[in-house]
Amino acid sequence: MIKYRAIAYVRERVVKARVFSEIDNACELVARAQSPDGETHVLPSLGSDPRSDNGLNDLERALSPKVREKINKDRLCRDYQFLIPDGLLCVAISLVAHCGESKVDVQWAARDAGLAYLLPMSRNDFREYFSFRFKRHKVADTALFVSEQVLTRSAKSPDTRTPETLGYICNAFVIYLYKSIETNTYDATDTRLFLSEALSALDEMPPTGGGVREDRHHLQISMKTALWHYYVFFGMRPSALIELNEIYSLYKSTERFVVTYGYNYAKSLLMCGVIRYVSGDVGGAQAAWDASIEAFKRSVAIGTRNVTWFSEMADSHAAATASLRLSEAVSSSSEISQKSLCEAANTAARVSDNRFCRSIQSMISLSPLLSGQEGNKA
Repeated sequence: MIKYRAIAYVRERVVKARVFSEIDNACELVARAQSPDGETHVLPSLGSDPRSDNGLNDLERALSPKVREKINKDRLCRDYQFLIPDGLLCVAISLVAHCGESKVDVQWAARDAGLAYLLPMSRNDFREYFSFRFKRHKVADTALFVSEQVLTRSAKSPDTRTPETLGYICNAFVIYLYKSIETNTYDATDTRLFLSEALSALDEMPPTGGGVREDRHHLQISMKTALWHYYVFFGMRPSALIELNEIYSLYKSTERFVVTYGYNYAKSLLMCGVIRYVSGDVGGAQAAWDASIEAFKRSVAIGTRNVTWFSEMADSHAAATASLRLSEAVSSSSEISQKSLCEAANTAARVSDNRFCRSIQSMISLSPLLSGQEGNKA
């Protein structure tokens, strides 16, 4: 029997698939989506071409050597497109090759390059293929699509939320925001809806929990950190400052502090100071920078044997160091240059994309406090 393997991703509700086979034949490819109710839906075809989709080229290059050897680049392949109708939630998508009277199931070449896991519904689902970066689909658009599905299902069917998945729904919103930045996708309506859904899930959680996805305060900081990134990237400085001021208020009003809080607090409070400064609030900026330094010190004082959390302290230290440098400049009445503020903001950011850096530069350059400034004073 002829073997078929495929890789695929989803972008803006269009499935883009590349099928590898041993021979070139006239088989028809059919895409089937399974919805949460167990029903199967045949997706409308948008046609096919020889190997032509750049996104699929990138995905193929990102495959492990073992998987690339398995699909063998010398085999014949063809690219296909299918439409996911609006409103349809897809738990999984499978491909079937119809060759005459026979039907052959197409195997996904790799879990993180296929579409077998598109809607996590249990805690185990989230942990197995979505919540952790190295377990998600390799293409950011597909991770964005999965996060949208999680939040849409939760909004349409609140009864599907369970106590063990509430934190993971909040985490899906965080992923949605960062993947929106990565894919340059802005949808104000969806973002408002998904924010409301994430806040609703957050409200249902107990005050404290064991891990980072069960700790309501950690998730609240994480969501607000992702939100200010989103607003900065899409040029909404006032909205970013609102989130950052709320993070500052949270930090000042919360007595409980665990080591995992330090990472987002140190970075966000540094950024809070930067935006306060460019908005003309120098005293408020210094207060935020001093809080960033304090957050780092508190993390170190608590300590951890968790390798990931321990390594994150390096980033927290970089943020606290930048905060100290800026706070000292204010104390000595030194002028702070645009360059120094941009460097500090880039240290605060969890996104290293060049487009995000340009958004930061644009935001800071528009500051009336810094207009006409020349040279680097601090």
